Order: sequence, then structure tokens, then C-alpha cells
Amino acid sequence: MKITVMQVNNELASTGVSVYVDGQLLGSIGPGGSVSASVDAPACRLLVECGVYRQELTLEQSAVLQVSWGLTTPEMIVSPAKK
Repeated sequence: MKITVMQVNNELASTGVSVYVDGQLLGSIGPGGSVSASVDAPACRLLVECGVYRQELTLEQSAVLQVSWGLTTPEMIVSPAKK
């Protein structure tokens, strides 16, 4: 399975969002950046972290995910990327 995590490129974007797959650092992404990994397991644990904000997901199939930031309430949002 292939996993891609990207961050939006706007004024709310963070300069350093860390992405982990099964506990291993995949990389850190800034505004407009992305990281990808191929995983040979049937499922994996994805952790996206920035300061006090963190989102954990269990993935069982390939995914392209987008990190964005809430405007009215401070929150990190990890969702399927818009095509």
C-alpha cells in the first residue's frame, strides 16, 4: 500500500509537521510539502504531529491525505486529499 501525506500551502500552514508510519519518522513537511511511503503490511498506524496537535489513524489501504488547519478553532485536520 502507498501512503502520501501533504500539507496545504496557505497562511495557516505549519513549518514543521512530522509524519510517522508504524512509529518510524517518515519525514517532516512544511507548507505545500509532502512525504510518501510504501508499506508491505496489510495495515499500518499513521501519526501526524505538530507541537501539541496530533492525529492518529489506522490505514488498511493506500491513501492520499491532506493536513490542514482550522481557522476558527485551533486544530490540525487530517483528511482525504481533494482531487
